[in-house]
Amino acid sequence: DITPPTIIVTGCVPNPANISQSVLCNATITDNIAVDNVSANVTLPDGNTYVQNVQNDSSNWYFTFTNTVSPGLYNVTWFANDTTGVNQINLTNFTVNDVVNPTVLNITPAAGTIYNISDIVTITANATDDVNISAVYANITLPDSSIQRVNMILITGDVYEGNFTGTTQIGLYNITIVANDTSNNINSTETTNFTVQDVVSPIFNDSNMLPQPDTTYNQSDQVFLQVNVTDDVAVSVVYANITLANGSQEQIIMTYNSS
Repeated sequence: DITPPTIIVTGCVPNPANISQSVLCNATITDNIAVDNVSANVTLPDGNTYVQNVQNDSSNWYFTFTNTVSPGLYNVTWFANDTTGVNQINLTNFTVNDVVNPTVLNITPAAGTIYNISDIVTITANATDDVNISAVYANITLPDSSIQRVNMILITGDVYEGNFTGTTQIGLYNITIVANDTSNNINSTETTNFTVQDVVSPIFNDSNMLPQPDTTYNQSDQVFLQVNVTDDVAVSVVYANITLANGSQEQIIMTYNSS
């Protein structure tokens, strides 16, 4: 007998498969005398080859492959021998794709958090993927509708962190976390926000205030008022309320002198 067994590959399903999905491969194997032995190997995209546990139902031979751990092409080699030692080989393949977006959880700051002008905002998020995370960053929309990007780095486990220092405007800042995996699947659906307010009062420098407390003037003297005032954003107006000897009050609007 010089006739080898016949191997008709009926395919692997599903094809393509997703990461971690089981794949069932089938082949119809017959011989003019009798099939003696059937085996199959699967070679992964990284070059490693795994021998499969092949079973049969009459002439239908099959195995289930579960080691779909990375995307790429998986090559399947079927081997068949008949009882006289004549062998046959047939090749097929299937593809594994990564179609699952990363998962993003536990974003901080919590929505509605209040910060002051010039505060540093630390942004964190947990990002995971069925294969590997490639990049995580935050797109921040400022009150003037401009957008700034903060790249986030892995600090521990699956926690990514980045610092935003552009809190120069008063108002609402919207954050969108973007997670990208090594197959270019992107999750950009997770959001939060924070508000920047000016909650710090202006500061008076009393040492430069004129007149100093308990200064004495003659009647009809002109009194020069001066004070140094600073603010973390900007000073809008400075005025002095003066209570006269008769109990009445006058208000004097003070002008800015840069000298």
